[in-house]
Amino acid sequence: MPPKQSITQQIIIDAAFRMIREDGKKKLTARNIAKVLSCSTQPIYSCFSNMEDLENAVIKMALDYISETYLTGSRYADTPFFSMGLGYIQMARKDPNLFDLIYQSGYTVDLFGEDLYPKYKDRLLDAMKTDAILKRLDRDTLADILSHMWIYTHGLAMLARNNPELSSTRIREKLHEMGRIPGQSSRRPGFR
Repeated sequence: MPPKQSITQQIIIDAAFRMIREDGKKKLTARNIAKVLSCSTQPIYSCFSNMEDLENAVIKMALDYISETYLTGSRYADTPFFSMGLGYIQMARKDPNLFDLIYQSGYTVDLFGEDLYPKYKDRLLDAMKTDAILKRLDRDTLADILSHMWIYTHGLAMLARNNPELSSTRIREKLHEMGRIPGQSSRRPGFR
């Protein structure tokens, strides 16, 4: 009987995920993963039929990590929607390789589209529903707000990603500014 393989699919995904976070997607090769795991490339190709399958598994892991760590893990319990925006920008600064993989590589054309990654959109909408002001809105309205705010926040994230001198205070001010309803002194739902 052949020996039981000790390198599992999850071990490979975990190693690839760490590799991307540390060195970027360009370093993601079967040979580099094998080197990290101190094995040959055989276990990698026995668990995955090709590198694209492995990349897709890593992307799913990355989306879960981003959602739980940066987007729905509310830092400001009283303003979870604002917290999502700050978390997204924080990811661009603290996890630039992960940010690039998901948002600059072409893998996710539209994270908030109806057909692409609906599980993650639902998580974000559920988080928005925990906001005292947003909870009264229906899901279609929340999705519309999320889409518009994501476009704006993505712009701030790109600025933060590429301009480390941009202060966190300025970023917060810009998020609050966008959250205001034109012509009123109050803020848009979720931005107090």
